[in-house]
Amino acid sequence: MRAPLVALLGLVLPGLLAAQGAARSDVHRDLQRLAQLEGITGLPPADSVSPGGRTVPAGTTIRGTIVARGPVVVAGRVEGSVVSLAGDVTVSAGGIVTGDALAVGGTVIADRGEVDGEMRSMASLPTLVTAVAVADARTPAQRVVDAVRFVAATFGVLLMIAVAVLLFAAPNL
Repeated sequence: MRAPLVALLGLVLPGLLAAQGAARSDVHRDLQRLAQLEGITGLPPADSVSPGGRTVPAGTTIRGTIVARGPVVVAGRVEGSVVSLAGDVTVSAGGIVTGDALAVGGTVIADRGEVDGEMRSMASLPTLVTAVAVADARTPAQRVVDAVRFVAATFGVLLMIAVAVLLFAAPNL
């Protein structure tokens, strides 16, 4: 009885651990995007963002930014920003968010609550665009030939414009 159970755990456990590592790297990447592209400061490390929603009960105060992979309901006070990576951000009656409220893949609902910063909803996070330098593979002779062609083409276009002006606008000149 134990041998099949141990074998099953041996087959399933590595896949589960790999999925958990991939989810952490996804959250780490999402937090980097939020910090760089959306300007949200004070984000917690990716290890502290747990899956599922988060609720701030009435009468409690949380200092710092809250990030959750699910819906966030604020009925208390958050001295910082609130970010939901896959759900809605709801600021209930009596709830106060002193920073921004951002819902990625959801909406921000201020249900008689107060948000001092911006309320933003996004379908997805923007991607980080990294510029990649491309080396010019042309030889110096090829670059000179291309430059001469460009100058000749420009001269040809200007010459055609000049001839057209002389032909069609000569009486008015």
